[in-house]
Amino acid sequence: MVEFNPMRIVPRQKGELVTISGGTPSLATHRVSAESVIEGSDFDMNQLLVYSPDSFIAGQLGRNVSAWEYVLERSGVNEDTILRVRKWLTEGVDVTEFFTRFKGNFCGKSFDSELPPSAVFPNSALCKKYHAFIYDVLYEKIRSGAISVLGKVGECEMPHIVMPLTIEPSKPRLCHDDRFLNLWVKDLPFQLETLRDVHRLVGCNAFLIKTDEKSGYDHVRLSNDSQGYFGLIFGGYVMVYTVIPFGFKASPFIYQTIGMVVTSYLRSRSISTVQYIDDRLAIANVSGAVDPYVEGCKVAYILVEVLTRLGYTLALGKCSFVPLTCVKFLGFLVDSKKQAYILPECKKLKFADLRESILGSKELTVKTLQRFAGKCISMGLAVPGCRLFCREVNLAISRAVKSSKHVCLTDELREELEHWRFLDSWEGCCQWRSECHHQVMLSSDASLYKYGAVVEQGRNRYEISDFWEENDQRPIHLKEADAVYKVLLALGENLANSRVHVLTDNMAVLSVWQNQGGKDRALNCITKCIFSLTLKLNFELNIQFVPSKLNEADAPSRRISYTDSMLDGKTWGIVEKVFGPHTVDLMASDSNSMKAKGGGVLRHFTPCPMPFTAGVDVFAQNIRKELNPYVFPPFGMVFPVLSFLKEQEIPVGSVNVQVLDERLKELDARRSTSLDSKRQDCLKREITEFLVRMSGRELTSCTPDDIRRFLVWKDQCGKSQVHKIDCRFLGNKGLFDCNCPVRLASGTVSLMINRLVNIFHEMGCERSWNMALGLGNPAASSQVKDYLKIIQEEQARAHLVPKQAKPIFLTKVKAIVGYIGGRLSMSSVSVRERYILLRDQAWFKLQFFAGDRAGDLANLVAQEVKWLRDYSGFVFNHTFGKTLRGGCKDLGVDLSCGYLFRVVTEDARVLDQPVSYSVVYDRLRVYLRKLGVDEGETPHSFRAGCAVALAMSGSVSEVGQIMRHVGWFGEGSAEYYSRLPALVESDFVAGRLATSVKDAGMMEEKYRECMQYGSLDSAFVESE
Repeated sequence: MVEFNPMRIVPRQKGELVTISGGTPSLATHRVSAESVIEGSDFDMNQLLVYSPDSFIAGQLGRNVSAWEYVLERSGVNEDTILRVRKWLTEGVDVTEFFTRFKGNFCGKSFDSELPPSAVFPNSALCKKYHAFIYDVLYEKIRSGAISVLGKVGECEMPHIVMPLTIEPSKPRLCHDDRFLNLWVKDLPFQLETLRDVHRLVGCNAFLIKTDEKSGYDHVRLSNDSQGYFGLIFGGYVMVYTVIPFGFKASPFIYQTIGMVVTSYLRSRSISTVQYIDDRLAIANVSGAVDPYVEGCKVAYILVEVLTRLGYTLALGKCSFVPLTCVKFLGFLVDSKKQAYILPECKKLKFADLRESILGSKELTVKTLQRFAGKCISMGLAVPGCRLFCREVNLAISRAVKSSKHVCLTDELREELEHWRFLDSWEGCCQWRSECHHQVMLSSDASLYKYGAVVEQGRNRYEISDFWEENDQRPIHLKEADAVYKVLLALGENLANSRVHVLTDNMAVLSVWQNQGGKDRALNCITKCIFSLTLKLNFELNIQFVPSKLNEADAPSRRISYTDSMLDGKTWGIVEKVFGPHTVDLMASDSNSMKAKGGGVLRHFTPCPMPFTAGVDVFAQNIRKELNPYVFPPFGMVFPVLSFLKEQEIPVGSVNVQVLDERLKELDARRSTSLDSKRQDCLKREITEFLVRMSGRELTSCTPDDIRRFLVWKDQCGKSQVHKIDCRFLGNKGLFDCNCPVRLASGTVSLMINRLVNIFHEMGCERSWNMALGLGNPAASSQVKDYLKIIQEEQARAHLVPKQAKPIFLTKVKAIVGYIGGRLSMSSVSVRERYILLRDQAWFKLQFFAGDRAGDLANLVAQEVKWLRDYSGFVFNHTFGKTLRGGCKDLGVDLSCGYLFRVVTEDARVLDQPVSYSVVYDRLRVYLRKLGVDEGETPHSFRAGCAVALAMSGSVSEVGQIMRHVGWFGEGSAEYYSRLPALVESDFVAGRLATSVKDAGMMEEKYRECMQYGSLDSAFVESE
């Protein structure tokens, strides 16, 4: 390692002047003063002289006192500042004028004194890594005179205080650690001119010039007596600073105060300039200038000439003397064309590297996350919403600091970090707003069911209000924030380039906006939406608090009016089906506008500005081009609306809501009396009572486990015995005296689950269950589906399969018909019994040969029965209820219309009501038992018997023919709806079925032989 020897360094005695481009000045060059250029003298920018940064002399400001006297007298600053600056320049800075009493601890030692005591501190350990860098810096400072070498340690007098050297590694920068000395330095409040002030000076297309003063603090000398407070030791040598060092608490105040004298002088000469310690920006607003570029060069010349005359040395490589509309200043690009601050590309790349390194780590240190948060906040002028979009980062930092642990990437933290990826491709900017105030005043408020606002814009004053969604259960502070957002969204372009003042009576909304975020994530999300809107429309939002009693928006947020009425969903569905599809709702609000068939909200005109309005006030709109408008006006405005529609030549179709409601009541009553509806209502009552008895909870809090418990409880109503594998009754039907449990059949359980799904769906639940959130339809959960699957597997192992109707064959049908014929031949049979016998005979014949369901056959009406053209048979035209036509009169019963198969009362009156399934079932069992052939057949057996007879008689060649004959859903919708195969083959199939009567006995015997396994002997004889 090269030995450090500062004694061989010779300090410079004089600075060198060069041209602004770095060239050697000509002896014949006439130096034109800035004041002369201001007065109109010609100038040559290329011949402007500046001090060479390579020959920098420390404390040079004090060598140009006469020039400073000229500027001080004309700067316009106060007298105290002039006296203070003059003293600093002529005598050097006396640090004792900044001292104050200190009482406290430092590095474990107590102090209580007016002046700092003598002390010696070792250099930072970090300096060992930067020896070469420190050598170069110290040598250069010795050459420039910023540091004076006293001698070797032990061979010279020590300074009063020796403070440590340290390194700020990011640049890197050598710092004199003056923390000990700073304890005795009083606070010196002053204001720096930051970028927040620049945009007020920069006009559109203004030219910008930037200067950077080399080693800024080194321009100001310390007094001889003060140098002893700034000692340092390095490489065995003792040195002192002769200028105010970087690290001394008062240095920024001293340098800014001196520099502001220059700034004030330039401003007094109409040169717009901004100073931030050693960085300066001059602005040439050239609108109206004959030659804007020359005007920009003139400002550059004046600025540089004044600084050089006063003794400032500029870092030429960092300066921008050529007038430009976009220059880098204080880390950002100041763009006068875009009227915005732009983030430099180098900053974007460094930020992206840090962000991706964090995202690629599972854990990270608090310091790393603090760096990220700091970079986010620092970009605030160029990138909007920085504070708002680093709330999760700050929350993670806060938690980690308290726990002293590494930070883990949560989903919320990762999402926020990933949000910042937009910066990689973002080319937008946040434009500066003009100082011309276009103000909008509004008061907003929210109740549990509605939001409202009172808006004052110029001379206009109006109200905005609308309802929340029906199931909106958010807390009031979220609704208050959302009210602000919805009102701002409703005003839209009316707010562009304005200053908007919002009055709210909710402190949470006020706090989260002022602090750019809070602990409530949902509130942060709404705040982000508000912020995005301010950015989009370029308006400044100022939220202020107002007591609830004084909030004018309280009334519209609570007012309910009949004018807000709308059609209910069922009525609208009828209107849309008959008159739709509609294209626009002429009189609505966002909350009560009607919905199109696809589920989207119709375009709508509103009475006041609203977020999603297509226009305000229908009477101010041209609706001639609207294809099919809909309107539901307040009753008091029906006539004006109709007149308006007539003027606009819009075809009108009115809707009588009362008639629609009566029809809906009729349909609702019919639905409530249906068998399926009654069964579902009964099941709903049962599960509601079950939950109350079990845990005292309501149906809305039901869980999948509750559903499974209910199904197990319902098992007590079962009729299917589930035999165990070792039970000797396994595979036999019926109930036996064994220990095997009796359960609900799996098919019944499946039907019950489907009904439970429908019950919860009608309560507003989806047809699915979210296991993670515990929300949705509990009957549709995977737990309940698994329960059903297990039940099905259990019963399948027990050979308990779904019951099928036992077919009834022609032999029994013929026997029943013969029995009925015998009864009809008796003269003693009453008229009532005769009607019943005739009805039953027709029913059994028709059901067997048609294969219809008993419930459908009961709905046949006489009007739909017709003769074939050759009168060889009847045609039954089946729709819902299997309606029939035609007929004749017999027994005094008019069959020209009404139900074909009717109910008979005890007093022999035939009512125009259909027979029920249970009546037919009872009559069938009567006949079978009297004939002694009852084997458990039901009315459904006729349908099964028809199918079997068709299959075994040779009447059909494929299953599709049976399906088409009976009316089951067949192979494809085309065949089912066109009925073409049925029309072609109906006579053939029906004819073959009729001729199979003679083979009835053979077919039944064949079926018993092949299909009834219960009558077969067991292959394994039970041991005795």
